[in-house]
Amino acid sequence: MSISKPFDVGNVTFHVQMPKFKTDAPTPVDLRTFAMVPVWAIVGPNLGHAAFRVLAAMCLFANKRTRITFVGQERLARELSITQPSISLQIKKLREAGYIVVPLPHTIKPM
Repeated sequence: MSISKPFDVGNVTFHVQMPKFKTDAPTPVDLRTFAMVPVWAIVGPNLGHAAFRVLAAMCLFANKRTRITFVGQERLARELSITQPSISLQIKKLREAGYIVVPLPHTIKPM
């Protein structure tokens, strides 16, 4: 089942078939308005566009006080509309360039 949704472009009206989903769960509201991205990541010459997007997406989920994030690669992939292997590759590049540090599991202290 789908519904038709019209929209105008100039003098032409298009009708787009939109899928109709039945769900009882309300759509979550995204309350994020900005991300704190380090200045050195913006001005640094060694960071490519894809790696910067992944770093910025990680900053969306970082704790504002500690700057630590526990966001998963699948979530980052959904946020950026790319694949998880692409996220993994960019995280590897970020680690090798020293932009992020991934601690070993035994070194993480509980808060």
